[in-house]
Formats: sequence, C-alpha cells, structure tokens
Amino acid sequence: MADKYILGVDVGGTKIISALARLKDNAYEELASEQFATGAHAGGAEVLERLVQKTKSLLATYGVSLKELSSVAVGVPGVVHPTTMTTTATENIPGWDELEVQKTLSAALGAKVVLDNDVNLAALAELKNGAGQGLRHFILIAVGTGIGCGVVIDGKVHHGFQGFAGEIGEMLIPSPDDGRRLTDLESVVSGSALNRRLPAGITVEEAFKDYLKGLGPGKAVIATILQQLKIAVFNSTVLLAPEAVILSGGFILKNPWIKNEVQAFLEGTCRFTPQVCLAHHGERAAVVGALELALAHS
Repeated sequence: MADKYILGVDVGGTKIISALARLKDNAYEELASEQFATGAHAGGAEVLERLVQKTKSLLATYGVSLKELSSVAVGVPGVVHPTTMTTTATENIPGWDELEVQKTLSAALGAKVVLDNDVNLAALAELKNGAGQGLRHFILIAVGTGIGCGVVIDGKVHHGFQGFAGEIGEMLIPSPDDGRRLTDLESVVSGSALNRRLPAGITVEEAFKDYLKGLGPGKAVIATILQQLKIAVFNSTVLLAPEAVILSGGFILKNPWIKNEVQAFLEGTCRFTPQVCLAHHGERAAVVGALELALAHS
C-alpha cells in the first residue's frame, strides 16, 4: 500500500509556514517544513495561489504525488465557521474572506481540506503534545501582529457560536489616550499597536529595554500594553477558570520574562491562580496544530 501524507499550514499576516508529514499508524512523522512570505499586500487571491504553487513544489521535492495527499489543515488569522469553513475578520489579508478557500484548495490539491483559526490550532498543538498536555481546561493567549485566544474546555478546543470563541482582541477597554472613550483590546495589545504607539526613532527592542531599565521614552508604552494584557488575562481567567494560561506569539516569546509578570499579577488578584507558562511549540504551534487537525481528518 502506498504511503499517505498530510499537510499542515499556518497562514500568517507576514509569513506562511507549511509542514509535510507521512502518516504512520495513528500518528504522523514530519518530513519537511518551509516558510515563505505571505505577500498579503497582493491580496487574498494571490496569497492563495502562491500557497497552492508552494505546496505542489514541496510535494514534488519529496516525491509525493497529489494522490498520496490525504488531508490538509490550514490555520488562518481570522474567524472560521466550524461547519461551513467560511472565514471572517481575516483583516491581515485583504480579500481573503471573499474567497472559497476550502473549495479552491481541495480542487487544486485533490485532498480533504479543513480550516481553523490559527490560535485555536496553537491550542490544539499544546493540548496534544505541549504545555497543555494532560490538562482539561486551559487558555492559550497569543500576542503577535494581533492578539487571540484559544480556549480548551474538557480536553477539547472550544469554538463557540460560529467560531467566535476566544476573540479577545475585540474586548472593549478604556482608551489609554482618552479614558472616556472605549477601544478594542487589539488596538492596544498587539505588535502592530506597539509599532504605532512608539515615539519616533524608538525601536521595539529599545522600548522593551527602557521598560526593564525603568526609564527612557519606551517605558510608558510597554507599561501600558503589559497592564492591559494582564487585565485581559485576569478577566479571561475569571470567566473560564482554566488550570493554566499558556502564552505564545512573537511579542511574548521574544520577551519570555513577561510570563513572570503575568503570573505575579494573577497571584495578587485572582481567588485561584492558574499556572502561567510559555507555549512549548513556540512560533510553530499553529502549524503543529494544523498537522494534528489534518491527522484527525485523514
């Protein structure tokens, strides 16, 4: 019997990561992974076409035919309806939500295709073989270009009505610029928000150094972002009562000391304190979760 293969894909606003794996009993063996620029400025249709061509090239490199590809799972930075697989709020890739992504990929690759939110997939990866392994209830909060939350309840990723569970970026908070006005959390706590709020001439790295030193023009900006992040984690903890809070995303993973600040904040505010830890799979969490989802549908 010919080997069967699965593909996991993490479509980000700036880069796409693909991973090819061979099915082995009830598990998989990862064979290769590649990363390439999303090119979101060109629009969703161009991004999707590039993904198809890169996938075919990856398969050809490893001598895998389309007939041997069993299933493909794709993580996207937006909301995915759990039954129709349609996407909404994929703001990082213009025009993506108007595309029939699942249908297009399935037709081009001849395989079963499933989609999910990228942070949900990161939570799935940590549940299966990462920082959430053995836990029944946890949340994974990822801060990168934006902010998102994967929710695990009773050992399963919770999608909620039409897939909107965990969209904490839409939480309303008082604007740090004008407390009489409400704004959404992502406009304050995210990598894109940080870049907008920094004083001219100050890099992200310099801003974090200012915060750690306790002085400098970047200190106040980082302090505001971290305070709002801590409050969002606290509010999520009160609502969902997780055993653990797993932190992920480039914003966090490049500054792992943030974990300790969040833990200390929860210990000083929560009636019970979940463990705060970093994602085991780092920035590959979503593509690992995509492989797990593809395995489940193979």
